[in-house]
Amino acid sequence: AIDRVLLEEVPSQAISEDSRRLFAGSIEALVAKGAEAILFGCTEVGLVVGADAVPVPVIDSLQCHVDTALRFSGDQRVTESG
Repeated sequence: AIDRVLLEEVPSQAISEDSRRLFAGSIEALVAKGAEAILFGCTEVGLVVGADAVPVPVIDSLQCHVDTALRFSGDQRVTESG
């Protein structure tokens, strides 16, 4: 189900509320089992569920890519997370 959301709904920009609940529920289950942080390891995850909706720190791989590209380019606008 998560693959379908990432491969079908995200590219078409038609993310359903059921899909958002699926991701949120998965995150809640991990936190309930003791997760102290959540890794958005796929760059599209943050498009489905925002980091602000997660009760623990989030490591967003998309944001890591952006921060690294900015650093590499010498740009001083590295984001808060970087």
